[in-house]
Amino acid sequence: MTAALLLLTIAIADLAMLVWLTARTRIVAIGVAIVAIVGWPAVLIAVFAMPWALAIGFAVVGVLWALALASSWAPRLVIPVGLLLAAKLATLLLVPSFASLADPSWVTEWQARGAIVAPAALVMAVAVGAFLAHSANLVVRATLTLARRAEASEGRTASVEPPVVTGPWVVAGRWSWARVHVVPPEPAAPRVVSTMRGGRWIGPLERWAIVALGLTGAIGIIAAIMAGKGIVRFPEINADRGIGSKAEEFLVGSLLSWSLAGCGIALIVGAATFAA
Repeated sequence: MTAALLLLTIAIADLAMLVWLTARTRIVAIGVAIVAIVGWPAVLIAVFAMPWALAIGFAVVGVLWALALASSWAPRLVIPVGLLLAAKLATLLLVPSFASLADPSWVTEWQARGAIVAPAALVMAVAVGAFLAHSANLVVRATLTLARRAEASEGRTASVEPPVVTGPWVVAGRWSWARVHVVPPEPAAPRVVSTMRGGRWIGPLERWAIVALGLTGAIGIIAAIMAGKGIVRFPEINADRGIGSKAEEFLVGSLLSWSLAGCGIALIVGAATFAA
């Protein structure tokens, strides 16, 4: 449950930064976030029978996270993460003393009637879906940016002054000493690294489909989706065969995106298994 809520917090923060447009939108978003996060303790205690210490810890850290989003200083976003981890550690030590404040008997009875089925798996599924929507795009984009920088650095050639060589040379049949400028060959033009478009919308849909199909065991359809993506991108990759950067970009981005979807499947299955 802690991992699911932490993943959901990161996903919501990234989605909030995506729609961060004007000052008025910022104020409204902060207000909605604070109201929603303050209401988390009631949800956590009533639905999941979570101890008061853990629920209040989530509320406090969530409010700090929302306030940090209002700041223009990006590193402040790291502060709520550290506080969240500290709250988890402190709560794990305090849970035994606060466990008596929550009576999960009626929740257990409700689960027996089928009203709640594996709430931890449900929260994890929501968190994975939110993370794969935009946060996964940021991870893939950052990785591709590093790959493009490495690709571009390979094409750069340092400008060096032509060396001056002094030595005996034969000029008009006579030996003489002369200073000769050795002109190196022209450096090769830097390779132009092209980019592929369309991943902002295709990526989330693809990852959601892989997670849904993976949970239902439709491995063959997942393989068909992967093959279809390669077929659709083949003309664009084939047109860039002289450089090859698009093929590498396609492979890196696709493999990383599929790996994130696979990790999402593993998290959901793990949450359902441990909840059972």
